[in-house]
Amino acid sequence: MLVRRHLDERLERARIWRARERGRVRVPLHARKLGAVVADRRRILAVVRDLEEEIFHRLVGQVGGEHVSAEGFGSGGLRTRVGFFRPHTPYVAPKRYHDLYPLDRIHLPPTPPGDRDDIPPIAFAHNNATPHYGLDELTCRRALQAYYASVSFVDAQVGRLLDALDRLQLSDQTLVVLWSDHGYHLGEHGGIWQKRTLFEQSAGAPLLIRKPGAAGNGVACPAIVEFVDIYPTIAETCGLTPPPALSGRSLAPLLANPGQSWPHAAFTQILRPGDGRPVMGRTVRTDRWRYTEWYGGDTGAELYDHTADPGEFTNLAADPGHADSRRVLRQLFEGNARAGVPETPFEPKRL
Repeated sequence: MLVRRHLDERLERARIWRARERGRVRVPLHARKLGAVVADRRRILAVVRDLEEEIFHRLVGQVGGEHVSAEGFGSGGLRTRVGFFRPHTPYVAPKRYHDLYPLDRIHLPPTPPGDRDDIPPIAFAHNNATPHYGLDELTCRRALQAYYASVSFVDAQVGRLLDALDRLQLSDQTLVVLWSDHGYHLGEHGGIWQKRTLFEQSAGAPLLIRKPGAAGNGVACPAIVEFVDIYPTIAETCGLTPPPALSGRSLAPLLANPGQSWPHAAFTQILRPGDGRPVMGRTVRTDRWRYTEWYGGDTGAELYDHTADPGEFTNLAADPGHADSRRVLRQLFEGNARAGVPETPFEPKRL
């Protein structure tokens, strides 16, 4: 993305310059180990603080706004795509966004005793085999604080884009869609961080849509939807006819009435490296249930009742009393999520 590339390159150059000027050892922009990033938080903030107006706010917010202004209208109307790197690791944001979240008010997510006892081991990401990466509680709380700061920082930049639409008097004729590529763990289930699971925190992700004149604008919608629904939604809103064989469906009815019945499910899949043999994980989420299978259930299964257990702490897959629910949910996989390894090429080392 234009914004991400320029931000990364110029922020890195500016960071090198600041580090040399102050005689500090710079923190690599793409450092991925949570502990290393948080442990060097003071040095990161010392570098970033003076860059807030010079780099962050100019590039992340204003590039998007200028892109909206410069895109041009023409006969096809306004089309713009803006990507934000944050809140991806490393969790870097200007100091004032950290100040929104005092450390003494930051706590790790609660986990009931024995929570992992009924969860198949393969459900936990292989790159996070050790709970909390072996980091101490204070470091993890600082990571939470930095993550929240990164989210608030990006939220402010999204606001700049929307302000640009208002300034150009385009808000009443522009469909705005905002989403993230995946969810994120912040210590749930006794120490899961980042992504690569089929639990709610990783499989669920933000999706915000503002359609001009829609009655549901600004109203939270509890319906279960998928990212494959975005394309048919945009097509219908723009008066276009999408191809007939689409996986998704238009969300226009929910934009008009967010509280209406929506009896559809969402599917998520992930491929594990396994012990020399890749293992496919697949999950289906309905308004009440999440049902997950690993290698078609041979390597493990999970069933969670979100009505009573939104934290997904009690696995009901082995409970005979829920055999019928498991059978019905398993049927939903047909035609939607295969149990086997994909036939298309993939790189095992990148799983």
